[in-house]
Amino acid sequence: MFIILLIFISQKQPLFERPIEPDRDLLLLEEQIQKGLFIPQEWVDKIVIYTMTGELAEADQLISKLHEQAPENPIFLEAKMYSLWQNHQDIQGAATLGSSILERFPTHQTLRVNLARVYFANNDLPRAMNLLLDQLELLNLSQRDWQLLFQILGKTGDPNGFMNQIADKMKANPDSSALKKVYFILLVRFAYYEMAVQFLDQHPDLKADQEIKRFHESIKEFK
Repeated sequence: MFIILLIFISQKQPLFERPIEPDRDLLLLEEQIQKGLFIPQEWVDKIVIYTMTGELAEADQLISKLHEQAPENPIFLEAKMYSLWQNHQDIQGAATLGSSILERFPTHQTLRVNLARVYFANNDLPRAMNLLLDQLELLNLSQRDWQLLFQILGKTGDPNGFMNQIADKMKANPDSSALKKVYFILLVRFAYYEMAVQFLDQHPDLKADQEIKRFHESIKEFK
């Protein structure tokens, strides 16, 4: 009985098998293609998991195969862009592909911030910032996306270009509190404390953000 139980256990799959594994997934994909069982949405879900776990760079062959099977799928195209950048160090190729995808799928939710990362890696700060500001007009940024924006602000030595970009977008989207927040952060970043206080007084709704409220209290001293 004990021997039978051991055989049974050894034949079962692991109880905690990882949902993604590049080599295993590549074999599974090739088998599905061969049998005519390829379902794009199933693999879209997997690519999302790879992205969320930070393991997309390890799935280079899988991404190439998925792109071959569904070349017009925006998720697979975006993964291809990422692979060009991270696995092949082809930043220019990634930027060119990303721009092409954006033209074809302008409402694709994650593309702008990921293309912004490519531009940031290429030290093209104005384009990276513009994409993040465009994203703010459509959706809220994630915490990771805000970190990228702060990195861009930290690398620039001349705030005027970015401030003009944000001011133009605020005119077009006067109700966007996220754009106002970025503008305020930029004022503080470059020590325009008096302007920052005046800006918050003009837009008191921003003080609902506790972090900005603390900024407001502290920078009053520097007016």
